[in-house]
Amino acid sequence: MALLLASMALAAVAGEDSRPSLTLAEARRLALERGWTLLSAKADLEVAEAQRIAARAFPNPQLSSSVEKLQTGSAPAGTPSARDTTTALSQLVELGGKRGDRVRSAAAEAAASGQRLEFTRTRLDADVVKAYAAALAAQETVRIERLSAASLTRSAEIAEDRFKAGEISDAEREQVGIAAGRFEADVRTAEAGAVQARVALQLLLGMPRPLGDDLGRLSTLIAAAAPPPDPSGPAWDGASRPDVRAAAAEADRAQADLSLQKALRVPDPTLLAQYESELPDHPHTVGFAVSLPVPLFYRNRGGIRTAETVRDSARRDLDQAEARAWAEVTASRAAWDAALDRRRRVHGDLLPRAEKVEEMVALAYRNGAASLLELLEAERNLNELRLAAVGTDAETVAAAADRAAARGEVLP
Repeated sequence: MALLLASMALAAVAGEDSRPSLTLAEARRLALERGWTLLSAKADLEVAEAQRIAARAFPNPQLSSSVEKLQTGSAPAGTPSARDTTTALSQLVELGGKRGDRVRSAAAEAAASGQRLEFTRTRLDADVVKAYAAALAAQETVRIERLSAASLTRSAEIAEDRFKAGEISDAEREQVGIAAGRFEADVRTAEAGAVQARVALQLLLGMPRPLGDDLGRLSTLIAAAAPPPDPSGPAWDGASRPDVRAAAAEADRAQADLSLQKALRVPDPTLLAQYESELPDHPHTVGFAVSLPVPLFYRNRGGIRTAETVRDSARRDLDQAEARAWAEVTASRAAWDAALDRRRRVHGDLLPRAEKVEEMVALAYRNGAASLLELLEAERNLNELRLAAVGTDAETVAAAADRAAARGEVLP
């Protein structure tokens, strides 16, 4: 079941309606296809799968052939030709379970790479959702700044008329004009911020040359996420998060590597079968041999000690990953609850009240019943709350994305 968390319902910046829109679904699809970090994680998985194939292979046999005792000078007539031809085939035989340990190690590394890929996918998806919300909020900020600047411009025109009528002083008229000019400057700053936000989004989508001006109108964003966990339902399992599963796979790989290092103490024999033809006395003979290293001076103690250290470190990394997962889930839940509460307060209470106050003060100022200070204060409060409303919308979406990523999930 999903809950409707936040409907940003933000209008497009004027003049961009004719340009194509980039929806959130399209942005997430592009990121999964072309995101730089995801492509790197996929390459790591392919390398791990290739190593897994190599680990299953048996050692290749060795084939050798030689010809000896060839006559280089002239021999007396009637002397039989002498030649020694040898062909040998040897095969290394791995003992002590070395191949099984090698296969288990490679399989664990492939599993860890797969989980790291899934973890990268969930985090990239959350980053795209947050960047999309930030770009949308930045674009809406431009609209709000333009709206506030237009309102102050109208107030400045009213102040000009009242000044000509002798109702206000020249200083009061100038103050309104200065406030209108400051809001116009804020519009330019907001426009630059909107471009920067779009560039950041394009970079996440894997665009090779982000331009910041080809996304078109960002469509209305409605974020839906899972509701808070039902106390009667199953509790969240930290071991289900991809990075925790990757750490567990790394611990398994380290254990398999330790077993392999211990198995290397067992000498591997090399079996040899040989055919020899020594003309003219022994035309056809065969032979067999076994050779193996003698572990007299070194029994791989250094390799075993290193593998034990790596194994212990991998176990600590697993414990740390589990603790980090629980910490992120707890923190993201708190941030999510706080974002929801702030959004309800701003949208449901503060913004409607500020709009009502601004309307009353503006009407009173036009009729000469309100001071300039009261007008500017009402305009400033309304502008700040409009921007805060946009901020709480983006903050709510970002908190929902962070909460889903902390749980190893993606938003619907």
